Amino acid sequence: PAPILARLADTLIGAAIAHLFNYLWPRWEASEAPRLVSGLKARLAAFAAVALRPDAAMIDYRLARKNAIEAIAALSDSAGRMSIEPMAARKGLEEMAHLLIAAHGLTAQLSAARLAVQTGAPGPDPAIRDWLQASLGPGAAEAGAPPAGPLAMAALAVAEAALTYE
Repeated sequence: PAPILARLADTLIGAAIAHLFNYLWPRWEASEAPRLVSGLKARLAAFAAVALRPDAAMIDYRLARKNAIEAIAALSDSAGRMSIEPMAARKGLEEMAHLLIAAHGLTAQLSAARLAVQTGAPGPDPAIRDWLQASLGPGAAEAGAPPAGPLAMAALAVAEAALTYE
């Protein structure tokens, strides 16, 4: 019984120290959000570049899609952790939810455009790829007017929702 009590005491002391330092030096999710959002935008831009290229290899498409979905998941995990933080530390949680919805929408639009191109249907205007790169990349304000269509609207929703974190 003595070794068990010693381990239990060590565990309780360690938990108390960790809990104490969590209050002394907290690390709120809102401080990580800008980095996660910029990563999400970069991965969505890379996914758009591959998905809208008819000659892109399937492995490149799958890898770019996986990276975009992982970036969405990282931001979603951050939102989940932020939702249990104190109210004073929850900065931008609602905006993050809007961004996640917009990112899912853009991913779905890009996947649908890729499928359309693969099945022989006319794909989106090639200029949309350049506009998507500009609107999701750094300096998105200089992307210009969005072209018509669901891809541009989905990308515009992502860019507008991400403005909170820039």
